Amino acid sequence: MGTAILIQRKGGISLDDWRAHVAADPQLRLRTDPYFAVNPHTGASIRLPLGEADCEFEDSGEWVPFLRWRRGSLVTEWVPEHEKPRNPARNKLVQVARSFQARLGTDAGDEELGW
Repeated sequence: MGTAILIQRKGGISLDDWRAHVAADPQLRLRTDPYFAVNPHTGASIRLPLGEADCEFEDSGEWVPFLRWRRGSLVTEWVPEHEKPRNPARNKLVQVARSFQARLGTDAGDEELGW
């Protein structure tokens, strides 16, 4: 299990506020296609359902999975590219957190990310 990045604020981020934010940002859109994974032991394709308001981020003309709304928080999986200060997804995470005046941290319970 990997580490997740969380965007959280006191009182939570409402589903309506998150959807409105996505609708107003041309680099974001709600995801409509389910996720797919491959069982490493059988090779079988597994279809994973969408959450209530999963979104995608446009990075260099390609739409990639980005944030999921979950019980008042925004969540994404940590990837090594987040280490790079010029990474577009990292910078978008910072922008989203600032727009909600929210904390940007991890599910490990450590200090806030200083991005």
